[in-house]
Amino acid sequence: MATFARVLTFHLPSEQITSLLEIFDEGLAPRYAGHPGFGGLLCLELREGSSRSQIYVVSLWDDTKIKDSNDIADRWWDDASEVLGIGIARHRCRVLRDIPGHTPNGS
Repeated sequence: MATFARVLTFHLPSEQITSLLEIFDEGLAPRYAGHPGFGGLLCLELREGSSRSQIYVVSLWDDTKIKDSNDIADRWWDDASEVLGIGIARHRCRVLRDIPGHTPNGS
């Protein structure tokens, strides 16, 4: 069960969504997937018209391991924000409830 979440928010031009997903698949997914305490990641898009999207990235962590991942996360997100040319707001939240379930894979 995850006890902490990293929550990132930023705006992104719609034409950069594919680049963001490539950055996730090639850079972040392999680093996070094998990290102890990693509980999963959601990347959510809220369309704000036809040209921009609000992006939310939520990663779930076991509280005993989240500190071990801080350097990886900070470096990776600094690099990603530079490549995409965006500013990223970062928050760390305590998870009050984590209800596991079965979610089909897909995009």
